[in-house]
Amino acid sequence: MSEKNYEYSDMIYLLWCAVNKCAPEKKYIRSADVENLLKMSVSHKLTLLMNEAVKKADDSLFSSEDKGRFETEALKALRVNLLFDYDTKNVLALLEKNKISCMPLKGYVLKEYYPQAEQRQMGDIDILIAPEDADKIRGIMVEAGYSCTSFNETHHDSYFKKPLYLYEFHRTLFLGAEKKWDDYYRNIIERLQKNPENEYEYSFSPEDMYIYIVMHGLKHFLDRGTGLRFLTDIYFYLKAEKIDFDYVENEMKKLDVYSYERLFRDLAIKVFSEESGGHDLKLSKEEEKALYELYSSGAYGSTNVAVTHRMERLTNGTKGNMKKPVYVLKRFFIIPEIYRLKYPKMYKSVVLRPVLVGIRLVKGMKSKRHLIANELKVLKKYPSDSSEKN
Repeated sequence: MSEKNYEYSDMIYLLWCAVNKCAPEKKYIRSADVENLLKMSVSHKLTLLMNEAVKKADDSLFSSEDKGRFETEALKALRVNLLFDYDTKNVLALLEKNKISCMPLKGYVLKEYYPQAEQRQMGDIDILIAPEDADKIRGIMVEAGYSCTSFNETHHDSYFKKPLYLYEFHRTLFLGAEKKWDDYYRNIIERLQKNPENEYEYSFSPEDMYIYIVMHGLKHFLDRGTGLRFLTDIYFYLKAEKIDFDYVENEMKKLDVYSYERLFRDLAIKVFSEESGGHDLKLSKEEEKALYELYSSGAYGSTNVAVTHRMERLTNGTKGNMKKPVYVLKRFFIIPEIYRLKYPKMYKSVVLRPVLVGIRLVKGMKSKRHLIANELKVLKKYPSDSSEKN
């Protein structure tokens, strides 16, 4: 790995050890910074996998106290996963009982491809539904003891119940993303396969599931960033499923993301395959950059990554000191897709459209004040000329 990769080589190697069920070798551990490794394991939602490697390590690498700290965090994550699994089965049973068509998404499906299902950590459960069922679902979930924390505010509705159960019911998968992505997934429910065990539960074909894994991760990667769990998802899925890559290539080209799919597929294989050894990886510059960015982002991205990506996207062609003003203008005054759907008449009116900007700013100050403050703080430190960045 290059000097740029050196700081996180320990984590990459330990993840490789966990994926391949190997005991870490001392000669491949560069620093064994336990504090940072534990922090990054939690940030990437990979504590359970990392713990598998750490507990196999020699005591000269990780003391019994250090191993205990990893074990404690792993048990916390395991508790969350087991509780979620039990509760989600009940929620899906409620939907089935009420004859509501649905499809579980992301982690709840992907966990079945990990060596042990509970190793795939989750922070919430995502379920695709038909938009016309949203009101009925709200009644069912509220009656079952969940609080509706967001309804018709974006492309998904949110429900929460103590101590930790958070569900997002998606009317669509990619609202506000690239138009081609929106169009591609708009009527996706018509292309799904029925689950043979449940009359109203659906799933993707293996190829379409893989495409969605990549697309969902890519959406976050291009926005706020996403973490190393994206690569473990891809690797475990491809290891378990036989994929028709001719079909995948054709579909990815329709979406204009085939180069990204190959990048992340190749990266996952190079990082985690048994042959790689998890150290001294032979990566291209593009792969090294992507791997470092995944490491830097954590599972849910970061404000630093978000500002960098948005700056590149929003100020393309803008020079020098004008970059930040243009960023602020476009970032805070471009109206998101959800407002076009919620307020179609106002959106179409040139005179009334500024009112939507006001509505967005007021809502943002009420519910996202800390996020806006963090973004402005990062933006203030951002170089006026992108060439000044390292």
